[in-house]
Amino acid sequence: MITYVKGDLFESPAKVLVNTVNTVGVMGKGVALEFKKRYPEMFVAYKNLCDTKKMTVGSLFLWKKNKKWVLLFPTKQHWRNPSKLDYIEKGLIKFRDNWDRLGADSIAFPRLGCGNGNLNWDDVRPLMEKYLRGIPLQIYIYVDIYNDPVPEHLNQTEIDQWLNGEAGLTGFEKFQCRFSNWINSHDIKELKEMDNSQICDLWNFIRDGGIITKEDIPTEYQTFADSFLEISRKLGYLAKVIISNDGKHFGSKPNAYQYIAD
Repeated sequence: MITYVKGDLFESPAKVLVNTVNTVGVMGKGVALEFKKRYPEMFVAYKNLCDTKKMTVGSLFLWKKNKKWVLLFPTKQHWRNPSKLDYIEKGLIKFRDNWDRLGADSIAFPRLGCGNGNLNWDDVRPLMEKYLRGIPLQIYIYVDIYNDPVPEHLNQTEIDQWLNGEAGLTGFEKFQCRFSNWINSHDIKELKEMDNSQICDLWNFIRDGGIITKEDIPTEYQTFADSFLEISRKLGYLAKVIISNDGKHFGSKPNAYQYIAD
């Protein structure tokens, strides 16, 4: 399934993030530079592949030494030169023929060869759809940035109190602690009616869904949906995004929430 997203690729719920690269070992601009800053060990591995002439157009390399994996996808040869559609197609064919070796069920792509590659999205989009549609993975294609405004911050006293109660907690237990503290300190009566099993069920639904709309929430939780989603966002677990099924028509306002994987 393909979902087009206006949001932050680096906050994607996908297990694998695609990094568009050249074949000469330089990550100097755009998305590639951000990958280099976030994953310096990945850059060292990439540079070695380039130095040994193993990084070529049509080849793909998966770096897995982190919670997030990075798929190196060459879209140009030299960083000074533009991308070419046939470079994109070669990489997509390689991915289509080897997706089952990925070892993950979700992947996030940028617009391949666009931006610094100078390709037109109207040409690249149908090419990506041709080779990616039908692959049984959750595929997110990030077509643009949408910066979700930073939610209101807690005051320092609240933060200190919450942190004292979170020692040793991870995953859902930490979320549950923060969530309970929030609804108690803000006296949100409708959410106080939720028991721990309901909180856990809804949390798991959102986490497993990756990117969801309010309408995706199961019927039995619709009463809590708006408040639950917004509090989860204010706690830093979700970000608002704009999604589209065709990559051409987007609304002007956020219409979905993206789970921010830790």
